[in-house]
Amino acid sequence: MAVYGKNFEFNGKSSSDFGIMLAGFEEISSIPLGLDREINRGESNVYRPRQNHFGATYASPLEFELSVIKNIEEDQNDMIFSRNDIRSIAAWLTSPLYPLLFHMTDYEFDAYLEEPIDYYVTFSSIENVVVNGGIVGLTIKATCDCPFGYSQEFSKEIPANSGITITNTSDNYDGLIYPIIKINPTDNGQITISNDTEQKSITFKSKGANNAIFIDCQRLEIKDSIDSLIPLSDLGVSNPADIYFPRLLHGQNKISVKGNAKVTLTYREYRKVGAY
Repeated sequence: MAVYGKNFEFNGKSSSDFGIMLAGFEEISSIPLGLDREINRGESNVYRPRQNHFGATYASPLEFELSVIKNIEEDQNDMIFSRNDIRSIAAWLTSPLYPLLFHMTDYEFDAYLEEPIDYYVTFSSIENVVVNGGIVGLTIKATCDCPFGYSQEFSKEIPANSGITITNTSDNYDGLIYPIIKINPTDNGQITISNDTEQKSITFKSKGANNAIFIDCQRLEIKDSIDSLIPLSDLGVSNPADIYFPRLLHGQNKISVKGNAKVTLTYREYRKVGAY
């Protein structure tokens, strides 16, 4: 990948915690974009030469490699990785079983860098770089959770009984963004969250003041502050088919709240820049 930062954060720690920094062992000749797509279409025959098209799907998630060495800016007598160094780094990067946020830090100035890009990755392999019998660096392969990178996290707050306009500038024009919604009610009345642009809404009964509700619109889950699923009956919802999980269309979305609750939407937008 194109490296713009000196360090990176992953799994609750920074590369600087391990005394390592991002580096490059060879000149980059290409940067993966992850935009290969497969065209879904039917069969053609002698009577039907034109195939029916059923859309396009991305062939695989974005993958990229990065390299690390010991931090040359620190006073280190030995730039060779010890066995314990390898153990601690490998445990940090390969213990997670599911994608986590990868965020580069300590950016250096670059004329082409307009916006920091984040990724959700699982590190799928680690290989060593050996010079004169000693390990002087590691090359790490990251497999992302989708073909794209992500913007920084956006957080939009909507006061009780009001509305705002949210502009979704995602690079996936025909796709949808599914936010995480936090609801802080001040009583046990009904709450309605609407995307007036889409003319759809979700209505439920709150569990009273100081009982926050979290709606994960991507995973179709409604939870409380201790991360336990809330039964739909507790929210006054009798038919699951009636639930609309709010989402953001590309462009402007008029989001409104009716009821005595402050609502906060957090989300990231897709960025089709590959590992650049």
